[in-house]
Amino acid sequence: MNCQKVSELINSPGRITTLTTIAADGSPNTAIIGSAFMTDDSQVLIGLADNRTLQNLTANPKAVLLACRPGKTVLDWQGGRLYLELESMETEGDRFDEMVDRIRATAGRMAARSIRRLAICRISEMRPLVDLAGSI
Repeated sequence: MNCQKVSELINSPGRITTLTTIAADGSPNTAIIGSAFMTDDSQVLIGLADNRTLQNLTANPKAVLLACRPGKTVLDWQGGRLYLELESMETEGDRFDEMVDRIRATAGRMAARSIRRLAICRISEMRPLVDLAGSI
């Protein structure tokens, strides 16, 4: 899996990105995330509102970020799955401000005002978007 291509996809507008988290009781949650930014091949920053995703990451630091760009058929889709582990959260500082500014520029003021935390996540594994039989 090409890390640079996944990074370019995650950091570009127009992609579809979801984040799957697990609550303390084990129930899953998947949310569309427009605020993910891959800093390098080991870290993803995610701007979070005060919502279920934030609650789940606080209770269970593991998550899966799926980023894709649709194609004509499923096999033409581009993307990948990043298995993440929350390292820390920030509520202020340069990285937090940069994320809020990035969200304001891409999604507008209302979206930027909703950001309460910056989740700093370590990438523990990268997998292709589609696992074909025998390729695992």
